[in-house]
Amino acid sequence: MSSDFREAQIQIRPFGKADIEFALEQTGREGWDSTASFFETLIAHDPEGSFIAELDLRRAGMVTTTRYVESGTWKIRALAASDSKRIL
Repeated sequence: MSSDFREAQIQIRPFGKADIEFALEQTGREGWDSTASFFETLIAHDPEGSFIAELDLRRAGMVTTTRYVESGTWKIRALAASDSKRIL
């Protein structure tokens, strides 16, 4: 193994308003029709229900969830930034 090899540092943290632009870039790249309002609603509905994955302190992916209380079901959407897919 090379002496300059190091493991990538991956962190998971809550999704916040500062992440909306990143989310719009990623969903736009995938052809999804998400809007800033959509992500603002997710944050307001469940502030602890969506997450950002960071790779070496750079946003590398995201997971959003929506819980439907009446039915007890969840909707989950996940995306990895194209340059991070091999690591996440």
